[in-house]
Amino acid sequence: MNRIRMNKTYQTVLLVVFLIMILLDATLLILFLNDYLLFFFTGSRILALIGAHFFMLILFSLAFYWARAILIITIPMGICIGVGSYLYVHYALPQWSYQYFDSPRQTNTVVLRYRAATLGESQYFFEFYQKPSNKMLMHHRTSYDFKLGLKEQEKYRGIQNVQWLNESTIQFDVQGVSKTLSLD
Repeated sequence: MNRIRMNKTYQTVLLVVFLIMILLDATLLILFLNDYLLFFFTGSRILALIGAHFFMLILFSLAFYWARAILIITIPMGICIGVGSYLYVHYALPQWSYQYFDSPRQTNTVVLRYRAATLGESQYFFEFYQKPSNKMLMHHRTSYDFKLGLKEQEKYRGIQNVQWLNESTIQFDVQGVSKTLSLD
């Protein structure tokens, strides 16, 4: 009798944790679809989240017989997809670099995310994120994203002459071209 009660408690706890993970996944999906992302979720942390899902699936399969069939199918697929994703993100794609620009009164932060791809000429890809004062979410400002192509002999000089015109407008130069971002 005690073993049955322990098993029911174990199943209840697992179901609650499973529902919390589904809620977390739904929240992350809604944020992604609205061009937001959590500041602390970078590529390696997303892989850790996937690993946590598999760990929960293993625990779930110990409590529920039908979950074992799912586990037998998903573990090999998950390992292949996980290893493939890791190799693709860390070795095939150029790594992202970040620059942070705080407004004068620290109410806004512009996060510049950029990377370079070189094959004869260099292509630089820039993405802009607005990080409001709550520091947890970053809003992807897709209308300001751009790419920059440089010939072989040109050298990338970085972001220069950064000026905050007010608390919600920033201006800077990239390779002699002036860019202005309005965060309103």
